[in-house]
Amino acid sequence: MNFTFKTHNDFERHVVPVEYKKENIKYEVYSQPLWDWALDLLDNPLLAPQFPWTGDCWSNLQVSFSFLPHNGAPFAFILYADKMHLSSASTVKAYPVIAHCRNLPVEIRNVDGPGGGHLVGWLPIVIWHKSFTILLKTLSLISKTGFAHQCYDGILRWLFPLILILLANYKEQCVMALIQGFNSTYPCPICLVLKDKLTDHSTIYPTHVIDDAQACVQLWNMDCTASEAALKKQSLRPVNVSDSFNFLALKSKWSHNHQNSLWIVKWSSLHDTLSQDTLHTYNSGLFGNHMFEEVKNHLKTLGHTAEKTTDDQFAAFPQCFSDGNNYLDISKVHFRALYQIEAMTDIFLMVHSMRHIFSDIRAKGAARNFSTWSNEKHHGPIKRAYKLQTNGKDITNQILRFDHTTFVSVVLHNHINHFNDERHKAILLERELEIEDLDDRSFGGHIHLGAPQSTITFAQLENNNVSNHAFWQFCKKLSTFLNHTLPAYNIPLPNGKTWLMLSAQDTVQEHQYLKVNYESVVDWKLTTNHLCCNPSFHGCERCDCALVRTQDKDRNNKNILVHILFMFKQSISSQTLDLALVQPMDALMGPQHAVDRDLRLRCLHA
Repeated sequence: MNFTFKTHNDFERHVVPVEYKKENIKYEVYSQPLWDWALDLLDNPLLAPQFPWTGDCWSNLQVSFSFLPHNGAPFAFILYADKMHLSSASTVKAYPVIAHCRNLPVEIRNVDGPGGGHLVGWLPIVIWHKSFTILLKTLSLISKTGFAHQCYDGILRWLFPLILILLANYKEQCVMALIQGFNSTYPCPICLVLKDKLTDHSTIYPTHVIDDAQACVQLWNMDCTASEAALKKQSLRPVNVSDSFNFLALKSKWSHNHQNSLWIVKWSSLHDTLSQDTLHTYNSGLFGNHMFEEVKNHLKTLGHTAEKTTDDQFAAFPQCFSDGNNYLDISKVHFRALYQIEAMTDIFLMVHSMRHIFSDIRAKGAARNFSTWSNEKHHGPIKRAYKLQTNGKDITNQILRFDHTTFVSVVLHNHINHFNDERHKAILLERELEIEDLDDRSFGGHIHLGAPQSTITFAQLENNNVSNHAFWQFCKKLSTFLNHTLPAYNIPLPNGKTWLMLSAQDTVQEHQYLKVNYESVVDWKLTTNHLCCNPSFHGCERCDCALVRTQDKDRNNKNILVHILFMFKQSISSQTLDLALVQPMDALMGPQHAVDRDLRLRCLHA
């Protein structure tokens, strides 16, 4: 297997001189050519077959690629940039840039490995745009002319790189968009909403447009005094990215050749690439750092009764749903947990970034495509490298060298494993392949019942569940169900009978695990789900819920939520049927309250 790295060299060091207060300061930028990394992905024999080059791969995105010539294809980058603290005392900081390839499936690009996130840049804490221009340099010309590359399927394609998604928290987004931040008139990096209208979700505000910002730059170059008002209207900052600190609002002249760094990549709309940061906005941001503490303070003010009621509401949720320590899980349940505390409703404020979440999903796919969640995990290895692999001096070179060595080792390890797997398959006889029991072998069909229990009679089953009304006359109800269902599916009753009668001594075998294959409406791929109906799952009862398709009284298809109570196999003559006793959750639970309407929730019960 022949495979070489185009990005086999260490990171390239660049020196960026900055004149500040009559002093010449030099900053270092480290980068690997982004396009060389892209070609490594395309030439990797394990990843190349995963690139879908048909037009269908972009069908779920509202992105126009009508500009592409014949055999042209987009190569979309996702870039993540976020400052981090390397030392526990927060005295040593780093600014890594992580790249992902949007063309690869999400199950490859969002996990560790050669096709996942890759460290491509190391920026100084200041002069962001000048540094980022160096990182994007290899994409600037190719985005205009295209790049001819023979792909894995043997077809020569013209590849056009573009930046589809930029991942960052709000402060970083302000730097990227060169706006003045939260204290400005228009604090949103995506749209022109006034600061005092952030809670207005009924109005659609115009979005930032690159052409307007570029027109302001031209006006500034001609007359900086006249352009001051135009810049303030959009809360833009006149920053000279060639010789000034980007994040300081220095009123020096814009450079004709050095504007917003993201403008140099064609077909990449800066403000369209920015998305809501769900991780910092909700889980550890709005909720973890703000709302959760505010909730606890309000409960403390309301007294012991309110605290006790909230604790009881949290305890009512299944343990498999919330581990009690994760802000993400807590944020999912806290709205309903605080439902009975009416005084808390005033703190449930919707942040303005939610206004863009639906357009983000339409334009970029599911939220996992633009969440910073999968990139935060890259901070861990970098911090461990600083702590265990450096001597505290010249840490950047040591960390980057260690990261590159680790990356090459992982790629080689994957290729060796793949070679061994292929060799193992080649030497196995066909008979051995048929009988070999592989744990990860997928099952055919739609469902698979597992975790079988001992066979019991219907009489025993009803006696064991005498306190559960759902099992009352279970045998009789099952007989009625089978007599109506089997003929409807053209399954004949055994021995030519016209009515099937099950006796109390007939047996049934319980199963406590269900594996379901279904087509996901998120990515339209075959997805597997795992459900349990177990009276002692890690010491607690767990009976999962499911969404099932049934028919109403007019025989129209409809989907309802059900609570799984019992899963079993039932033998009828020579056939074995996979069945489940479920409790429909389709009845509305009293009038709909205002908090439920606002959250678009429905309270259902059996």
